[in-house]
Amino acid sequence: VLPAVGRRLGLIKATPERQRYYDIARFQWATVQKLAADTDDTRPKLVFCHFLLPHPPYVFAADGSFVAEDKNPRDVAANYGRQLLYTNAQIKAFMTTLLAVPEAQRPIILLQADEGPYPARYNANTLTFDWSTATDAEIRMKYGILDAYYLPGVTTTGLYPSITPVNSWRLILGDYFGTDTPLLPDRMYTSRGKFRPYDMTDVTSRLTPIPSPAPP
Repeated sequence: VLPAVGRRLGLIKATPERQRYYDIARFQWATVQKLAADTDDTRPKLVFCHFLLPHPPYVFAADGSFVAEDKNPRDVAANYGRQLLYTNAQIKAFMTTLLAVPEAQRPIILLQADEGPYPARYNANTLTFDWSTATDAEIRMKYGILDAYYLPGVTTTGLYPSITPVNSWRLILGDYFGTDTPLLPDRMYTSRGKFRPYDMTDVTSRLTPIPSPAPP
C-alpha cells in the first residue's frame, strides 16, 4: 500500500508497468542469447527459462519496438498477434544460436508452453467462471500448448503423440541417463474455478483422441 501511495504523491518514481514488462522480456532474451553463445564453458548445465510472452500486456510490435498503448484495446487478436510474431522471431533466433555448433555439442532442448490463451468468456468473468461449463473449443484453447523436443545423440526415443508435460522429464531422464522414472498416465483436469480449485473434472477425452500408451 505504501509504495502505491508514494507513487501517487510523487514521492516514489516507478517504471510504468508496460515499460517494465517490456524491459524484463528484453533482458531475458539478451541473457539466454549470451548463455547460448558462450561455447567456452563446456560444463554440463541445466538452463531453465520462463518467458511470460506472449502473455499480456501487449507491449511488443512485430519488429520488437515498444508499444506504449494498445492501438485498439478491444482487438485482442491483433495485439496478441503482433507480440506473438516478435516472440516467434526471438525463439527462432535463439534456437539457431543453440544449434550453431557441431552436432555432438548440441544441447537437449525442450520448448514447452505452460498453458494456452484464456477464452473470451473467462476474461469477461474471471472470478466466477465455472470451467465445468466450458465448451470443447474453450477447453482446447486453454489446454493446447506448444510442446517441442530436440533430443540429439539418441537413436530412438520414447516420444509419442499424446505425451503431456507430466512425462516430459521422466522420458528425457530415462532416455539419456537410464533413470527409473516410469511414465505417469497422461490425464488432464480442470477445476470448477478460482474458489473451487480442488473440485476437479477429468477432461482428457475432450482433448486427446489419440490414447496414451500404458506406462511400462
